[in-house]
Amino acid sequence: MYKSKKPYHYGTGRRKSSVARVHLFPNGTGSITINGGTVTITGGLGAEGDGNRIVVGPDMMTSIPGLYAAGDCTGGLLQVAKAVYEGAMAGSEAAKALRKGGFYGG
Repeated sequence: MYKSKKPYHYGTGRRKSSVARVHLFPNGTGSITINGGTVTITGGLGAEGDGNRIVVGPDMMTSIPGLYAAGDCTGGLLQVAKAVYEGAMAGSEAAKALRKGGFYGG
């Protein structure tokens, strides 16, 4: 089995024909790939953390408006059912925010 030289968080999600993958390293760098297009993260995102987890509110939004986190990176039970529930909640809350005019009220 492959073992990375550097520890990182990895997440992937699918919705019909769309695929998203996220790689985040402890120093805040990483990449987000959506349908083959990659955005490189060169600095820390700045989301509030608590030890080895990202702090989220009841709507799964982090301390950065429009940035949601779900699953293992939020701490607690490391179970697929929890991750699926939180991912669905985060997606639903993001969609609600966009329908209401975005994350910044515009």
